[in-house]
Amino acid sequence: MKAFLITLLLVSFLQADEMKRIESIVQDITKLRAQYEECKNNLNAKETLKAEVAKPENNVLERSEYQKELKTQRQKNIILIAEVDYLTESSANNEKMIKKYEKLLKTKENEILALKKKLNSNKKTAPKKTKPAEICVKDIDDNPFPKLMPKENAPIIEEIEITKANTFRLNDDSQIYDSPNGKKIDSWTMNTSFTSNRKTKNWVKITGYFTDKKWKKAQQEMWVKHSQVSKK
Repeated sequence: MKAFLITLLLVSFLQADEMKRIESIVQDITKLRAQYEECKNNLNAKETLKAEVAKPENNVLERSEYQKELKTQRQKNIILIAEVDYLTESSANNEKMIKKYEKLLKTKENEILALKKKLNSNKKTAPKKTKPAEICVKDIDDNPFPKLMPKENAPIIEEIEITKANTFRLNDDSQIYDSPNGKKIDSWTMNTSFTSNRKTKNWVKITGYFTDKKWKKAQQEMWVKHSQVSKK
């Protein structure tokens, strides 16, 4: 009887240990299953994100091109900033000199304009060839009507003003002159564009013009009437 009880007690202990071991295995399996589900969800999320980033492959190429373009533009920006700094420093030093030369240029242009007017006036009033004097007898009028002598057309000299450079266009077909109130040298069609930084009261000087959308500097004196142009 005693042996039976001892055997029963040992069997009970063994069964208790086996139950604990089984419960521990079940808990481990539950944890592993939960970890597996978590890993599976994380893997699915990563695959989805990878597909979105890599879809399509052109996005990667475009991103690479954008990065190259950004790098190029940044380098250009650095160069431009350096040029602006240099020009800002040099402009402060050259401002007085520029104003001095602008005044000198304005004076010289006015002198040239005055000389052109005098030259044109001298051409108009050049003395004619004299003919041999003829003697004739004429009845004397006691009360002769006074004769009116035509006046010489005095040359009109307009002062040239230096202005800020602007772009203009012709309002209609216009004549081009070699100086204010000067000779006609060309004719331009309506809407022709040009630049200018010189003007008088009634005239605008053409300093450059556009051909096939390209600007060209004027190679000769060209003026157009102020009433025939407008700013763009």
